[in-house]
Amino acid sequence: MEDANYEQMRNALARWVELPEDAWLLMKHVFRVSRIPRLGFALKPGDKPSLVVFVCSGLLRYFSGGLSQKPVTKVFLSENMFISPVVGVP
Repeated sequence: MEDANYEQMRNALARWVELPEDAWLLMKHVFRVSRIPRLGFALKPGDKPSLVVFVCSGLLRYFSGGLSQKPVTKVFLSENMFISPVVGVP
């Protein structure tokens, strides 16, 4: 099953960049497949964002707002979409 997920991600990346086979084999060892349960979290409020997320199936909601704040939806991510942390550069 995981090979199908990696191939799906590779095809999505191919829309932007051509990856040689040796580069892809190196990248494949960096990524891991995780399943997030319905109403689960990839990151919880207060976690340091450090993941690049690729949605293989389903819908992911990215929102801001801490435990004491009302959540504000920033974007919905559907299949074959990526999201990564954005860090300000000093």
